[in-house]
Amino acid sequence: QLRTGDFTALVQDEPVRADVVFFDPYSPRSNPEMWSVPLLENLYRCHRPGLPMRLATYSSAFGVRAALLLAGFYVGDGPLLAGMRRATLAATDFSLLREPLERAWLGRWRRDREPWPPLTAPQDHRRIREALLAHPQWNHFDGGALPDGNEAGPPKRRRRG
Repeated sequence: QLRTGDFTALVQDEPVRADVVFFDPYSPRSNPEMWSVPLLENLYRCHRPGLPMRLATYSSAFGVRAALLLAGFYVGDGPLLAGMRRATLAATDFSLLREPLERAWLGRWRRDREPWPPLTAPQDHRRIREALLAHPQWNHFDGGALPDGNEAGPPKRRRRG
């Protein structure tokens, strides 16, 4: 069944439930609304009640993966893509991920140049950081501190050199 229109509006009330989603909008920079937490929350709600859903996307950007986690998904690495990047797989059930992101990802996230989900206001950074730290994904791994012994703080800027 083909539906035409604005995806951001259609997904809010989508009656059909999905088992698998291939998410392939334009990049987060050129189309940030499609990668925003509110849109991904609406997409998360499109899974069948009581049944898991998988989502696959080409983006491995820290902000995109953070947005998927904040939307309720569990997130992991997908297959290797051209350019030696990994795709992203997300699921409503942790057990569906073969290579889930581990707590060490949080340390890399906080050091990234663009860690925040698209369309995130600066005043929301603290709340987002706390929500990411509290995500149930990390309960599947040992340890509580980040690899450097710190909690996830504000992202550090990389020096260009």
